[in-house]
Amino acid sequence: MIFDKKIHVNKLTWVHNNIMKNILLVEDDPQITTLLNLHLNSSSHSVTSCGKGKDALKRIEQSTYDLIILDITLPDISGLQICKQLRDQDNKTPIIMLTSRSD
Repeated sequence: MIFDKKIHVNKLTWVHNNIMKNILLVEDDPQITTLLNLHLNSSSHSVTSCGKGKDALKRIEQSTYDLIILDITLPDISGLQICKQLRDQDNKTPIIMLTSRSD
């Protein structure tokens, strides 16, 4: 499966058979959450945000997402643990790992 990715200043557009609709943003830093919501929310993208891994897992059980943006360092569960759990459950939702760590 090939994705044609086009990156424009301030916008991320995914071109595939259909336009990406639902994005789950899992980030505990309010400034990063605000910035990403500002740039990702549009008429063709709906962003749901949460700041804890357990909340994200509940949302993933309840809804379907086209993309998950997942912080590596969350206050309760590591983003890497969440990613592994989703893949172990055969969840094939694309995941972008996000971090602001400097190491």
